[in-house]
Amino acid sequence: MNHVTGQVGIPSYRSVIEWARQLQGEEGRNVIDDLISEDDRVAVFITVNGRPSKELKLFGLTFPASGQTFSNKHVHTFRVRDGKLSEHWAIRDDLTMILQLGGTLTGLS
Repeated sequence: MNHVTGQVGIPSYRSVIEWARQLQGEEGRNVIDDLISEDDRVAVFITVNGRPSKELKLFGLTFPASGQTFSNKHVHTFRVRDGKLSEHWAIRDDLTMILQLGGTLTGLS
């Protein structure tokens, strides 16, 4: 179960990976800052860096392919069963990425 998408199965994981590749563009890279494994759990703290190469739609916002870069933090936790990923959770700093890509906060006081 991918708790990020609410979907089950390998196609769900593949679609998330493909989305992340498109988001990051050809110059994107992830840096593993820390990785912890205990029993059937694996937690990964990563820095995600990218430069979207195509128009990007996120959370109802559209970002043109402006060449703008971003860098944000993610924490991903996985449950492993029989040597395969069986569950996935994520905490991502999407607001930082949106602001770096030119998004704005409006209506806040």
